[in-house]
Amino acid sequence: MSAKPLGRGLDALLGNWAAGATAPAGPDTSEKVRKLPHDQIVPCPLQPRKEFEEDSLQELADSIRSRGIMQPLVVRERDGRFELIAGERRWRAAKLAGLSEVPALVRSVTDVEALELALIENLQRTDLNPIEEAEGYANLQGRFELTQEEISRVVGKPRATVANALRLLDLDPIVKAFVSKGQLTAGHAKALLAIKDAALQRALAERTIRHGLSVRQVEGAAAAFASGKTKTGRQKKGAPAKESDVEVKDLQNRLRRRFATQVTLRCAAGKGRIEVEFYSLDDLNRVVSLMGLDDE
Repeated sequence: MSAKPLGRGLDALLGNWAAGATAPAGPDTSEKVRKLPHDQIVPCPLQPRKEFEEDSLQELADSIRSRGIMQPLVVRERDGRFELIAGERRWRAAKLAGLSEVPALVRSVTDVEALELALIENLQRTDLNPIEEAEGYANLQGRFELTQEEISRVVGKPRATVANALRLLDLDPIVKAFVSKGQLTAGHAKALLAIKDAALQRALAERTIRHGLSVRQVEGAAAAFASGKTKTGRQKKGAPAKESDVEVKDLQNRLRRRFATQVTLRCAAGKGRIEVEFYSLDDLNRVVSLMGLDDE
């Protein structure tokens, strides 16, 4: 399918003008901002942004109450109502401020243009969290069959940035929620991608949040999880639990989840040992606490 035209951007859609002024761009230069009933406007399902902080919305509502909406919303007509393209945060804040009408520019745009413009608006204002950004790119890629190179041109970011963002969608759903809420950074999330086991990935994510681990610390722990090697990279000596030994393997995985670190069971001739890795003194104290030995 054809996904053109692309790359129009917010400037072509909005320009620098206030409510009631004539739009400087677009096919109809007489187009004006209109006052629309707030309850006749609905969110767009293509909107990449899903999280709206209540405190931030309330601050904007206070500003709108005293100064009004400085930049109009952008909408399109859809099934007898008006669907938001840009300005959902302003629309939500206007409701909090008690406004019954909001200034809006009604434009005729395709789905791909609507998603493109919503992405650009949020990305330019750094409003999207890393998961929302990735889902926006995935929508362009899946729904509109754009390549990563085309997405890169649309949003004005390097292709590698787009590719790395899309990888975050492979995270465990709980870990993605941590990233969405700002409990983990995109750097932490990329490090966690090295762990393919969902339970272990969650365990290390929770440990990162609880103990404030740096990205470098998470990278080291994730590498140990993924490779079964020590921090120095040398392969451990001795025979780890055999893959065929289901009970031992299950216990090993449960211990890894319990301690949120690399745990290896080594068994031979009915005896063996348990190896629990740690990466700092604080990490050791954490493991000791989980063993119930910190009060002795």
